[in-house]
Amino acid sequence: CPIEPCVDTNAYCEQYGDDSCTNPLTRLWAYQNCLAHCGLCDNYGFYWSLNPSATRSAEGQTSQLLATFSAGNFQRAPTAKQMLEYVPNAGIRLVNVSSSDLGIYTVHVKVEVNGSEEEHVQEVILAEPESLPTNYTGVLDARLLPEAVLDESTGDWHAQISCGDFTDPEQTSLSVTWTAPSGNKLDGSDYRNGRFLLTLPNPVETGDYSCQVERHPSARSCGGVASALLEKATVTVKAVDVQLAILTARVEILEKDNSELRQENDNLRQQLKQSGSSGS
Repeated sequence: CPIEPCVDTNAYCEQYGDDSCTNPLTRLWAYQNCLAHCGLCDNYGFYWSLNPSATRSAEGQTSQLLATFSAGNFQRAPTAKQMLEYVPNAGIRLVNVSSSDLGIYTVHVKVEVNGSEEEHVQEVILAEPESLPTNYTGVLDARLLPEAVLDESTGDWHAQISCGDFTDPEQTSLSVTWTAPSGNKLDGSDYRNGRFLLTLPNPVETGDYSCQVERHPSARSCGGVASALLEKATVTVKAVDVQLAILTARVEILEKDNSELRQENDNLRQQLKQSGSSGS
């Protein structure tokens, strides 16, 4: 099917010099990003193939031709079982991916440079995705914790917000991005007992905080799976709620200290009583 391949997929192509178009080290990048800017529309073609094995070392596996592009025409191979769509530049999109589509995908880009042909090759592995995260409700949850925490180095109290409530107390395959009401991204979140915790700085910025949970990226695999737990949750932080969290934490410390004082007092009374009994 004829298509119009001559487009720039990078919005900043005009800012790059001619060397980015002609340098052999960046030639493939130029075809993928700045096809029109570099004037490369008429002298390139490519083909995609698939090795259905998940590793390069497997024996008895042969690569399958998936699609070709030449002279402005994108053609899906008759033997290809996958539903494919063309993506500028030199890309393909898999539709309705299933386990039979897993394997090593290789693109061979052939270009004509000064009358001679060059070939550039890149690979990507489509691997089985990790199991989805689970929590107790099936919905991502964000909340303000009822008690603040004390920074013993400064003596300041800080409110905390949490995200998750996951069933795995030691989740390592996920990460979280926090966004403050101002739109700024916040760092410093840690994971404890199934929840991502963020300690808010003082003074507290009130408003809506959101948490976005994501999988840790894999350098050589793709094929994500949708989940409500990999979306976004929001919690509204109000000044009065922060003050209540600090007050609750202080009261708990006072009650603990008071309990310890009562215990010490009871111990002293018992010692005095025993001392008086032995003296008589």
